[in-house]
Amino acid sequence: MSDPEPGKRMTVAGWGATLNSSSADVLMKADVPIVSREECKKKLENVNRHVTSQHLCAGGERGKDACRGDGGGALMNIYSEDGSDSLNWVQYGIGSWGVGCGRVGYPAAYTRVASFLDWIVNVILVG
Repeated sequence: MSDPEPGKRMTVAGWGATLNSSSADVLMKADVPIVSREECKKKLENVNRHVTSQHLCAGGERGKDACRGDGGGALMNIYSEDGSDSLNWVQYGIGSWGVGCGRVGYPAAYTRVASFLDWIVNVILVG
């Protein structure tokens, strides 16, 4: 599974904090742009957070972000195989951490699912 290109918009979903409440009454979603790992490192290391090869970064736009209570939620996108009418959701990241919520210039970090695919497949197949 290859990483999504910087600038590609992905969907993040969760039941976490909103602008008006400490938790959502309904499942919320936001579309956020992927940020390159290099750019993300520069922005987040300024606030003493470390981005590794096991992270994807997305967001950095005002008011569009995962927030408190959304940890573990999906960073995902619709995928369609060439020539197929079938659309499937693919999870690329798992909500991990951020600097505040929806702050301009501060993307959130997501655990990169592709880094753990061997482990995931082993657990599914071996049990």
